[in-house]
Amino acid sequence: MAITTLNNRSINRSDTASADQVWTATSATASDFQAVAGSTLVSEVATTSGSSVDLSTSIPAGTKMITVMFDGISTNSTGYIGIQIGDSGGFETSGYDGTVGGTLNTAANGLTYSSAFYVVDPVSAVSTYSGMAILRLQDSSNNTWCAMSVLGAENAASMDAAGGKKSLSAVLTQVRIISGDTLDAGAVSIQYA
Repeated sequence: MAITTLNNRSINRSDTASADQVWTATSATASDFQAVAGSTLVSEVATTSGSSVDLSTSIPAGTKMITVMFDGISTNSTGYIGIQIGDSGGFETSGYDGTVGGTLNTAANGLTYSSAFYVVDPVSAVSTYSGMAILRLQDSSNNTWCAMSVLGAENAASMDAAGGKKSLSAVLTQVRIISGDTLDAGAVSIQYA
């Protein structure tokens, strides 16, 4: 069995890492596979029916950043697409403070919101939107989260950008996508760290 040495640390070449592991120096002359400290990617969820989709209801304590990735999401009319966050008491449906703005076929628009982090408003019913939103923990003492997003329409001259904040009564544990209409295309996934 061959042994590889790097900086006085050896590893058996037939060793293999498990999922989410990397080769790490454990002392001045030893190494081993260790769990990756980093992010968790949650399997994507289809956004093809209903007016809301729960992405994760078990985000662990200590999470400080959540990325929501949109892949061709669409609705059947011209309402909004947004993100709601929640804690162990449920999803929060008010108290969001922010603005979404963009262009729809070159006409500028903008809107303040309070029921979710809006990422697209108004939606073009014939368009599918892709992009991402990033949520970051701003203050752990009052569970305040800040959000920013950029989504573009794949088949129209439209792009929306947004930013805002929301304080929760407890630690964030869940994220959902909501719409003012019926979701009818695409998928969404999240990654948290």
